[in-house]
Amino acid sequence: MEAASSGPIVIFNTTAVRSDAIVTVSQIKVINLPDLTYAELSKNVQVMIGSNKKDKNGLVQGTLNTLHAGNSRMKDIMLWLWDVAVEPVLEVVRLIRLPSSSNLDVLPQV
Repeated sequence: MEAASSGPIVIFNTTAVRSDAIVTVSQIKVINLPDLTYAELSKNVQVMIGSNKKDKNGLVQGTLNTLHAGNSRMKDIMLWLWDVAVEPVLEVVRLIRLPSSSNLDVLPQV
C-alpha cells in the first residue's frame, strides 16, 4: 500500500484459466478481465516478436518494406489491448470516465 501512495500500481496476470488485473490504490482490488484471453495474448505476442528472435518476421523486427502493414497490425493489437485490459482497469481506478450514452453519437470515428 505504501508503494501505491504516489499512484496506482497495476499487475496483470493472464493464464489459460482466467485473466485479472491486481490494482492497488487505496486498497487492493482484483479486476477480472474475461476478454483478455491467454490464447489471444499469446497469438498477438507471436505476431509482434515473430516465431523466434532470429527471424525477422515479427512486427518489431520488420523491414521498411513491411512497415505500413506492420504498423496497421500493431494498431489493431494495441486497440484490442486497450479494450480488453487497459480501459477496464482505468475505469476501476477512476482515471477515465466513459462518455454518457447520449454523447456516443458525437464521438469521432477511429
